[in-house]
Amino acid sequence: MKKRVVLNIVLILSMIALAIFLWFKPVSEANPEQSISTVSKQAVTSIRIERPQQADIHLLKSDQQWTMLKPFPHAIRQEKVEQILEFIGASTQVQYSALDINLAEFELDPSKALSLQFNNEAKIQFGMIHPVSYERYILYGNIMALLKESIYGVLSSDVASFLDGSLVPLGRTLVKIDLPAPYDSSQTHIDIWKTAKAIEVLNWESENEPSQGKIQLHLDQQEILSYDILNSRDEWFLGNAKLKVKYQIPEDWVERLLPKS
Repeated sequence: MKKRVVLNIVLILSMIALAIFLWFKPVSEANPEQSISTVSKQAVTSIRIERPQQADIHLLKSDQQWTMLKPFPHAIRQEKVEQILEFIGASTQVQYSALDINLAEFELDPSKALSLQFNNEAKIQFGMIHPVSYERYILYGNIMALLKESIYGVLSSDVASFLDGSLVPLGRTLVKIDLPAPYDSSQTHIDIWKTAKAIEVLNWESENEPSQGKIQLHLDQQEILSYDILNSRDEWFLGNAKLKVKYQIPEDWVERLLPKS
């Protein structure tokens, strides 16, 4: 009796899975492979990522170097851009005309879907995951397609994960350093700060991690860059309250950056 009940359950689940597959199955899978982008990796100079309920990101290439313009100007990790550019080679054999489709059913409502745009090409929008094939529905132009991808997690990650860990902004000149007590500014070497780089850049909510003192870096053009010293569980961070990010400092660099009197 128990075996019959188990068999019936298995049959019911199989029928449900088949129904789901048929519901989401494309009208035709016989289409030739079609690239979702016509631009070459070398020709890309602008990347825009529009993200629902997150800050939009705009990356720009100049003199072979990628930087972030939005949500704020900052040097970025070049490998992050390479991950995004790899998506240019993506293609799909499963395509639909999107003209007669209710895009919201596939989480492709243009006002709510995450989108990626290379240069001035049409936006590539990312929708739901197919419940059987685990491919993602995407929309580009008037075409809805299915493809396997691993880029969505990169595009939707925290802004902080895009940032380069240099403590002195690239291309800027460090003129002077002011450290709070008990640290000794006279023992701090500008060259050390110029080459210092964080292990990782993370989001920072200043109200949850009180500052243990402020560092002021005097840059060219009479600009002052302030960092808050943060120390928790033997890990050292420098917080940028304006950008709401913190830079994790390697343990062997702490005494070099923050020499005590």
